[in-house]
Amino acid sequence: MQEKNDIRFSISNKEQFSFRSALLLIHDKSILLERDQGNGDLEVYVPGGAVQFSETAEQAISREMREELGVKLISPEFAGILESFWSRGAISYHQLTMVFRQQVDEMLFSDLDHLNYRDLDVSAQAKMAWYSLAEAAQVMQPKGLLNFASFGSPLRHEIEID
Repeated sequence: MQEKNDIRFSISNKEQFSFRSALLLIHDKSILLERDQGNGDLEVYVPGGAVQFSETAEQAISREMREELGVKLISPEFAGILESFWSRGAISYHQLTMVFRQQVDEMLFSDLDHLNYRDLDVSAQAKMAWYSLAEAAQVMQPKGLLNFASFGSPLRHEIEID
């Protein structure tokens, strides 16, 4: 959902750009994904959202995790940047995503597995679910985010053209 200071805008009526932060929450070779069928089409993606003007990417991911998951992150690891290009209908998108990752311990896993969606900033149709990394590769968008899932790996700059 577009918020007041989000850094996303239309270049033309057929081209859109967005600057986002995304978080890979990893637990025992699985990843937390959001399934949303709010606009009729099923979308599966990692938690995150638009960076707002005057906000750092890390501040954005912390804000988004409070809003979408009701959790405070301790210290997410910056993993790199994903540039994504895709089309949906007549609109072409260019998205720049700052990717973070965090290992999820048993306590946080339990909290995330029992979310109370009424108190969160997600669509009424959205549900969080844990997927194996292999399952995630089949359903999530953008798929290139999975290239950032290995902890301790060097910073990456990935480009995904769909």
